[in-house]
Amino acid sequence: MLGKGAFGAVRAIEGYPELAVKEVMIKNDDAKFMELTEHELKTVKRLSHPGVIKYHQAIRDESHIFIIMYRYHWDLQRLITAHRRTNKPVPKGLAFSILEQVADALAYLHNPYKMAADGSSSHGVVYRDLKPANTLMTRDGQRVVLADFGLCKDALHNEGTFAGTPDYMAPETFIRHETSTASDIWAFGVVMYELATMEVPSFSHFWKAEDAKAFFVSGWRPDLRAIEDDFVRTVLEKIFVLDPAERPTARQLCDLLREFNASATGMKLRISALESALEDANARNASLEKALQASSAENKSLKETVAAQAVEVGFLREGIKRLVARDSSWTPLMCAAFIGNIEMAREHLFDKDEKNRDGETALMLAAKAGHEGIVELLDPTDSDDVTALMRAADRGDVETVRHLIPLQKRRRTTYGWNIREGTALMIAAAQGHTEVVRLLVEHEGGMEDLYGRTALMYAVRNGRLECVKLLIEKEGHMQDSDGQTALMYAAGNGHPECVELLVEKEGNMYDRFGWNAFDHARRKGNPECMELLRNEMLFYEPPLRLIVDEFDTSFFNRPRSNLVSPQY
Repeated sequence: MLGKGAFGAVRAIEGYPELAVKEVMIKNDDAKFMELTEHELKTVKRLSHPGVIKYHQAIRDESHIFIIMYRYHWDLQRLITAHRRTNKPVPKGLAFSILEQVADALAYLHNPYKMAADGSSSHGVVYRDLKPANTLMTRDGQRVVLADFGLCKDALHNEGTFAGTPDYMAPETFIRHETSTASDIWAFGVVMYELATMEVPSFSHFWKAEDAKAFFVSGWRPDLRAIEDDFVRTVLEKIFVLDPAERPTARQLCDLLREFNASATGMKLRISALESALEDANARNASLEKALQASSAENKSLKETVAAQAVEVGFLREGIKRLVARDSSWTPLMCAAFIGNIEMAREHLFDKDEKNRDGETALMLAAKAGHEGIVELLDPTDSDDVTALMRAADRGDVETVRHLIPLQKRRRTTYGWNIREGTALMIAAAQGHTEVVRLLVEHEGGMEDLYGRTALMYAVRNGRLECVKLLIEKEGHMQDSDGQTALMYAAGNGHPECVELLVEKEGNMYDRFGWNAFDHARRKGNPECMELLRNEMLFYEPPLRLIVDEFDTSFFNRPRSNLVSPQY
């Protein structure tokens, strides 16, 4: 047994160290509890983010619901309690890493245009129960996920409701029974305060509406005297404000924390570099006398360098004149991009969308000439590490992609296009830009995103048949972190034409939970794919298939005889 609560327990599964089974006791006389449980399962099923708990399957017998999930070592509440007992603060690096991951997960939940687990669009979600006990962690704290979505709601609706854990509830919830994404941000602030001090703020507790209204009045400011870190205090001052509209968004908090973590790491590197530079300086001082003896020779060399640079500047000036004289369609920016003059390029950025008579932009010319600094000036890599090549791949700009490949191939996003650690090839495949895929496959074929997904998987998930044909040789037979293949994605998303292409190469493969492509087609109700696979595939029943049945919340109404008892 890994843990026990009021409504059940979490147990390990023998033979599957990465998995656990959550047992939830059924209370037939508690309709509200059953409603919340079903709501949680439906919500988690459509979410797909590394910071959100993933439930793989769920089944039911007469007395319990059994949910198969990844296994986590502990939760944030236990971490805080352990440090409180020893009177030792949570290490700052670990605390900021946890907060950044939680903020990133909230940003995903709050995003009204996010991609659901099945590839469809999904509305924003208000979590409504952010607290340390619902924040699960690996043993080293390097991976954090949010759990328990029974109280979450659609962010589009702000109807009066009172839900959550009092210590982490915002003033507007006590006073007006309102919850929104800004209420989640208040709860995030309480968690941040608790990580810094091992205690919740003095104003974090249950409030009657009239008491809250009398306490949280215009001009109220939080008592943050216990916060020693200036950065934490500044962030909490932004969060603990009474007007929900004035609180930062989860994405803003995530970017702020990410920037702070990066700057802290950068400072360590700079200190190390300075120490190294000091050692080098000492070594140079030891040979100073020898260097002085050679000073006359060095002075002569310096004069020669200056003269050579003057000649080069003159050549560049004449080169620009010749370019303009030869082709009047070249703008000054194109000339600067071609010769690599970044200062001149900065003065003419307003021309960056212009094309010469050959259809080339300044960006293409800079890429062709290998001037990476100018490329970054014209189409900079953004905070999600999305490059000019990726943007060109997204819009299907074949010629720009062709020129940028030598400079920017094999780079990864952090979170561009909702693809964590994705590539330009994955983006092009998802969009169905066949000619771009043809260019990129030899350079980026075989690469995987954070979840082990390939460009082929993104192509089949979106039914991009021509792209599938280009990628199958390079990426067929690969599996993602859950063991799923491109064929399983095709079957689950109802693309029979892709199934026909892939079945010979991947037909007898199974994911880590014992499911094959036929199972995925059956679970999603795709009869045409099922028929194709029924005739082509061989079947066997791996051990894990005895543990679980389809993850379909209609199990609440299924007869007991249709379900398989869990084995531990």
